[in-house]
Amino acid sequence: MPILILFQGIGSSILGPTIISMEIVLDTTTKVIALAFTSSAVGLLIGAAICGISYDRVNKELFFLVSGFLLSAALATAPFFPHVYGFIGIMALKDVCSGLILSGM
Repeated sequence: MPILILFQGIGSSILGPTIISMEIVLDTTTKVIALAFTSSAVGLLIGAAICGISYDRVNKELFFLVSGFLLSAALATAPFFPHVYGFIGIMALKDVCSGLILSGM
């Protein structure tokens, strides 16, 4: 469980400081890259809803293991997406996993 808290700390703070750099790397506008914040909020909402529905029906250790693995994979691959909408999608996936972990704790 403590390693999941470490994932949460790293994952929740990555978007804010890197948003300007990702805007330059992805060659997009501030208006478009700001959709990453919206997709993150929607992803967190979806993750919490999925957790609420499925938490009692699945193996808890496997639930957290898969969520933590997907969270770390999303964080590792996010800077390498060549298109801005891929980056926005991976930020949404990251926060779906965050919602699963936070709601399950």
